[in-house]
Amino acid sequence: MKNKERRVKLIKKIIAHQEISTQKELVRALRKNGVAASQATVSRDIKEIPLVKIRTNQGRLAYCLGVNLTSIANQRLEQHLDEFATSLARSRNLLVLKTTPGSAQTLASSLDKAELDGVLGTVAGDDTIIIVLSSDRKAEQLSNWLVKTISKG
Repeated sequence: MKNKERRVKLIKKIIAHQEISTQKELVRALRKNGVAASQATVSRDIKEIPLVKIRTNQGRLAYCLGVNLTSIANQRLEQHLDEFATSLARSRNLLVLKTTPGSAQTLASSLDKAELDGVLGTVAGDDTIIIVLSSDRKAEQLSNWLVKTISKG
């Protein structure tokens, strides 16, 4: 196992079992476990893992493992597609997604947050969303995925 992989694995273990509030505390905890790292290295690791600070029950800020926002956005998109999408049509690099009345903006927002490959943007009305894609090929790929996802529901 490489040094970085070992260090990152140890950081996650430390954060899961100890209340660590500063990078300095994390550097010390790593040293206690036989891993030397500078504060700058730990700072980069914190961003990459990612770690975020939350308020503990005692009111103190401490690091915890961050949440993969893309994963959450994709889960929310699938839920909204299941709940609101009714049909889909394609014209070259444009998709027209029909929704239940009043839900187009909610679903369009979920599409935007999911940062899907090739999506340049969405425009939502009351029950219709236009999805603009960077190419016909990207539109075809997204259309195929959307059809499968909508069909599940």
